[in-house]
Amino acid sequence: MPHVSFAIDTILKDLNDLENEINRELSKESETGLPQIMAENGYAKQLGDIRERISLLLEKVKSRLSNLLRLRDVRGSGSLSEMGLDKEIPEALSELSQLYAVSERLQSLIATISLNLDSTTKSLTQTVTAHALNWIQLITSWIKRISTQLWNLLCSLLTPQAWKLGGSLSSGPFGLANASIEITFGP
Repeated sequence: MPHVSFAIDTILKDLNDLENEINRELSKESETGLPQIMAENGYAKQLGDIRERISLLLEKVKSRLSNLLRLRDVRGSGSLSEMGLDKEIPEALSELSQLYAVSERLQSLIATISLNLDSTTKSLTQTVTAHALNWIQLITSWIKRISTQLWNLLCSLLTPQAWKLGGSLSSGPFGLANASIEITFGP
């Protein structure tokens, strides 16, 4: 399964690029002025918390994927569970979902600043917040693309092996039916 290593390498590179972009835009030295405007509007602590959460989530996802590559190098080929793919990739997807939620939180804060502008600072702040909102849309689409890459990797490794259908009819006054489906996945 050499495509697994290639896919994970590609995703790791995308995550590093994403992290660099986020750090550049949210750093205190940002050329756009977003951190300064957030501080001026009373959101410095929230921005610090968001930066910290983003950094933690990105580090977790990168660590999971790097561990998968190390396991692959040590063990060579093996079952999905031996390699940890069946557990680590869903966890990474969950963390990317959390990252998406954090970026939406940042977007909400910026939109709030934009709505509460007074006429003295409106022009400059409007420009910065408009840029920031566009930037966050870029970041969220980047997160979605990385999540799609991980999901596609997982789907390419797991295929349905068995299907079970079950059901019953109720003899109660409504005669309701109960149905269930069970799908077993495997390599």
